[in-house]
Amino acid sequence: MTQLQKWKSLAQIWQDQGPPATPSFDDVDNFADALTRHGDGNISAIGVLGCTPALRNRMHDDFPDARISVIDFCQEMYAATSAAVRDDVKDNEQYFAVDWLEMRRALPLEVDAFIGDKSLDNVNIEDWEKFFDSAAACLQPGGLLVLHVGFPDPRLAAKPFEHLAQRWVDYLTLKNGDIGDAASGLWEDLLSGSAHHVTKYLSLDPYRAALERHSNSDTALGTLAARVLTDFASQLNARWTNFDRSDLVQAAKRSDFGLLEERYSHDYEAAPNQPTMTFRSVRR
Repeated sequence: MTQLQKWKSLAQIWQDQGPPATPSFDDVDNFADALTRHGDGNISAIGVLGCTPALRNRMHDDFPDARISVIDFCQEMYAATSAAVRDDVKDNEQYFAVDWLEMRRALPLEVDAFIGDKSLDNVNIEDWEKFFDSAAACLQPGGLLVLHVGFPDPRLAAKPFEHLAQRWVDYLTLKNGDIGDAASGLWEDLLSGSAHHVTKYLSLDPYRAALERHSNSDTALGTLAARVLTDFASQLNARWTNFDRSDLVQAAKRSDFGLLEERYSHDYEAAPNQPTMTFRSVRR
């Protein structure tokens, strides 16, 4: 499954999933705060990597005079997510159906900042140099690149399915948690667990048989497993890039991006491994 095929299949359901599949309130605050703190009052053009409705609405609210460019190669995703974007926001943004590796040929003007929720997680690690170079080429000198990323939790690597699921069964049964949030959390933990089994990519492959087996049981675990299979049905064969903090910082540095800060949210269970990282381009 290619990245484009993956996102076409996700277009109608992605925005209905909770954090960390979509950004939380804290995550969105972190993006806005990063541009306010490090933009030196000069944020007049913002590039949104992807179609995330919450980011599009928030950027318009916090930077009403800024030129907003939405960049996503999946037109189906843009159309679906735009239903959750206010009309006044859509009227003042421009959409570019282009791959992030090829932005230089598509964007007519440079931007002061790029922001992306889980954008890098969907770029093959072999293409990271192209990604960072593409962003740098489209930024004003000293421009910002703000990325919300998901690092696999090393404590979960190679853990059996039942071990990973128990945390979320307890969340449901002991904390009366939301089943959708539990399914998203377990999905994220299964991807972290798969980091031991593969090198460059995360996938559900090591746990798929266990998910399907438990989904037939009349238990809390069975209900949770069935919900994961339902909510993430279109992603069962998908892959995500496997990387850690060092991989990201070093790749950014090679393309002349320096790390300014990293901030963590506190309003969902997986947040301790999901920082928002702000980089500044040092190219002139």
